[in-house]
Amino acid sequence: MNKKIKNVYLSIFILLVITSIVSINYGTKENNIFNQIIKETKSTPMESGITMYYEIKSDGRTECKDWLKSMNLYDNKIENKSLAASQYKISSMSVTAEDIKFYNLNNDKNVHNNITVNDNKVFCVQFEKGNIYGFIESKKATDNTQMSIFIRKISNTYDIENLYDKLEASINKDNVKQSCFKYIKLKSNEKEINTIQDNVTRTIKRQGAINIATVTTNNGFSSVALTNQFSPIKDGGENIDFNYAVLHETGNNYIILGTPLIDIAY
Repeated sequence: MNKKIKNVYLSIFILLVITSIVSINYGTKENNIFNQIIKETKSTPMESGITMYYEIKSDGRTECKDWLKSMNLYDNKIENKSLAASQYKISSMSVTAEDIKFYNLNNDKNVHNNITVNDNKVFCVQFEKGNIYGFIESKKATDNTQMSIFIRKISNTYDIENLYDKLEASINKDNVKQSCFKYIKLKSNEKEINTIQDNVTRTIKRQGAINIATVTTNNGFSSVALTNQFSPIKDGGENIDFNYAVLHETGNNYIILGTPLIDIAY
């Protein structure tokens, strides 16, 4: 074979390989299971959130303040603030809003911090900036300091991966035993809750999900599955990495998607 022809074939082969790699990477990013469910159910994102747990050997108060600063969520006046009079419960902070009205969102772009717990063992700061809410908490243990972060973003666009990347880049790199829970909440225009449940289940099955188990709740369904797209955990003896809930509340139908579990009350 002529050398020039060989070079042409080689160039075409290399181009096809590069194109294939780019297509795979793009598909992985753009066609993940969250996006597929949004598309197939014709739903609108309402909010997304992440809970991160990790352990450090250093001082918890310093870690809280450094993290707030790195995320541009630090109120410079926090040092002069006393303990908030109305101490909130973390469990109530991580309850999803029932029906978010986007036109009522807090448009205040200033950062607001409230120190809600401050004693010898626990330091907790609640933060708020525009459509970002949450808290960071440190708990002193025997051999380390246990950190908890909950951050919620109210938005009608899919932005969970962006939020995760920022959070991952911001935490102490010397941490150990890190675990993370992510969720998004969608609003569906479908009137029949059973139809929504069937639609989500069909979508994840097409994505290769197995170990699907569903229970009924007071206001809908809650299901777990193994999609092999996320880090799995054990639940009832089975590996799972995905949790979805279909709910009817305040006259509307909603879908909450979480990995590996939905780590908020609903």
